[in-house]
Amino acid sequence: MDMKGWYIQTLYVLAKLGALGKALEMDTKTLSRYINTSQQTASRRIIELYKGGYIQRTFSKRRQTLILTSKGVELLREVYMNLHMIFNNITSIQFEGMVFTGLGEGAFYVSLPFYKQQFIDKLGFEPYPGTLNLRLKSVDDVAKRRNLELLPSINIEGYSNSSRTYGSVKCYHALVNNSIKAAVIICSRTHYGPDVLEVISPLNLRKELNLNDGDVVKVSVNLRDTMIPNISY
Repeated sequence: MDMKGWYIQTLYVLAKLGALGKALEMDTKTLSRYINTSQQTASRRIIELYKGGYIQRTFSKRRQTLILTSKGVELLREVYMNLHMIFNNITSIQFEGMVFTGLGEGAFYVSLPFYKQQFIDKLGFEPYPGTLNLRLKSVDDVAKRRNLELLPSINIEGYSNSSRTYGSVKCYHALVNNSIKAAVIICSRTHYGPDVLEVISPLNLRKELNLNDGDVVKVSVNLRDTMIPNISY
């Protein structure tokens, strides 16, 4: 089993045994039986998961307690959502939102050379310098937007310079109004909440579709290219 596999397997076992939301007393000898490895391997896995930020680990009177961190829970949710999509043959997610004027940050970030080149390389198009901002219309769409964030994505790396740090971006291929090539982006650093969908495209979508604030736009997110869990070490 490769590293990605045992990360998921070990977190799954710990969660199933009770380390989800509360501390679980667990020694490496017992864990080794549950994950079918040697005690040394079980100990090494616990150390790696702790170093990676996937679990918290405490000791008291020679006893060890383990609990999944938010990062560990998020990884399992990612896998769960991925399996849900696969078993239910869901290959796209549909959204409807109303156009609104944003804060103007989209044009600045999309135009930064470090980001722009990654968009070209990973999405296959050079984005128009700006984002189309959509306020999601329903509670169901907001829930789908939250779930989308848990799914694997095309990742745009962040970077730092002498003055500031720029965050990473998750991207998902999409179609706007069933016709125009685009991508939904989810920025790690944003002023918007989960009721907002940000969309980039090689075209000026407002001009191309003659859009004004308040107009309703449909976005179909394609999941076929990203349905592999994203695990970083």
